[in-house]
Amino acid sequence: MSELQERRFLWYIIRAISGKETKVSEYIALEVGVYADLIEEILIPKEKVFRRVRNRKIVVDKLFYPGYVMIKMSMTSELRDFIKSSPNVIGFLSDTKGGDPVPMTERDKDRMIRRVDVAEDRSVDAELSFCIGDSVKIIDGPFDGYSGVVCKIKEDKRRVEAEVAVFGRKTPVELSYSQVEKI
Repeated sequence: MSELQERRFLWYIIRAISGKETKVSEYIALEVGVYADLIEEILIPKEKVFRRVRNRKIVVDKLFYPGYVMIKMSMTSELRDFIKSSPNVIGFLSDTKGGDPVPMTERDKDRMIRRVDVAEDRSVDAELSFCIGDSVKIIDGPFDGYSGVVCKIKEDKRRVEAEVAVFGRKTPVELSYSQVEKI
C-alpha cells in the first residue's frame, strides 16, 4: 500500500479566537506548504442572513459555531504542531485540556455538512422568492415605508418592479431585492 492510500482524512475542530475564524482558515490555506497534501478541506460553517443597518438591508455571514474552524485532514504530529502554532489558534478540540485532537464523530460531521447545505439552499431561496402579484413593503430608498404589488421580476439583475400608490396614482418603481420585503 502506498503512503497516500494509508492516510485517513478525518474532520477535526480547531478552536480559534472568536471573530478570527476566516483569518485562521486563510492563514492555514496559504502557509501550509509541505503539508498541503495532508489537508483536504477547511470549512467555517455559516449562512447568509439579512441585517438592517441604519435603515438599510445588508447581507452578512452568520457563523453557526463562532470560534471554531472545521478541517478535514490526515493528522500528523508536524501538521498538528503547525496548526496549533498558527496565529489566532487556541488549539484543537480534545477530550482534555491540551490533549490530543479528537476527530468528529460521523454523526456530528454529517449534521454539520447537512446544516451548511440547508443554509445555502435557504439563502438562495430567500433572495429569489418574489412572484408577480406579491405584496411587498419598501424598506430602503426614496419610497421607504410605501407598499406595492410586484408586476415584473428581473432575476438576472436581482430587481423587481412594483406598482406603488403615490398621491393616489399607481406608479411603477424598480427596486433591488434588498430594498423590498414580502408582506
